[in-house]
Amino acid sequence: MLSQREREAIIIGSAIGLTATIIDVALANGPLWMHALAIGVAGSLLCGLATLFK
Repeated sequence: MLSQREREAIIIGSAIGLTATIIDVALANGPLWMHALAIGVAGSLLCGLATLFK
């Protein structure tokens, strides 16, 4: 049985991975720095939102 924190970590990790994949596919023809920037911003945003719901 997973604890509440472990379940939250799995959900957040999955959301970040899914968001990063969607952004990466959307920017398929863009430069590498744009991929890194978009994924970094999306990950930071999701982590920030997750801290609000602790």
